[in-house]
Amino acid sequence: MRRAISPVIATVILIAITIIVGAAVAGWLLGLWGGLGEVEALRIYPDATLEVGKSNSTLRLTIKNEGTRDAKIMSITVEGVGTQSLKDPIIKAGATKTISVVFTNKTATPGASYLVKVMTEGGGIYQITVKAKEK
Repeated sequence: MRRAISPVIATVILIAITIIVGAAVAGWLLGLWGGLGEVEALRIYPDATLEVGKSNSTLRLTIKNEGTRDAKIMSITVEGVGTQSLKDPIIKAGATKTISVVFTNKTATPGASYLVKVMTEGGGIYQITVKAKEK
C-alpha cells in the first residue's frame, strides 16, 4: 500500500507556491524585473509649427521622452496633408529632440488648424493641434 504525503506538508508546499507566484506577479506589475516595467511617455511641446510654402509644408516639433524606455517614432501624420517616416526616429529616455518633417508637393492652408499624430513602435499615438502659417 502506498502512503500519501502528510496534509501539513501539502499545505506548506501550497502556501510556498502561492507566495512565490504572488511575488513574481507583483514584481512584474511594479516593474521590478528590469525592462518589463519600462515605458515610453512622449510630451510634444506647444511650440510646434507648420509652415506653408509654395510647394511644400514643414512641420517642426519639439518632443521630450519623459518615460524610462527609448521611444522609436515610426511616423508623423498631419491630417489632410500627409504621413512621413523619420530617418533618425529614436528619442532616448529623458531626452528632448526637435524634429523637422517636410511634406513635399503637399501644402496646408495658412490659418487652418491641423491634427498632428506621432506614432511610436511601442504602439503609442501622441497628438497635438497645430495652426498653419506662411513661411
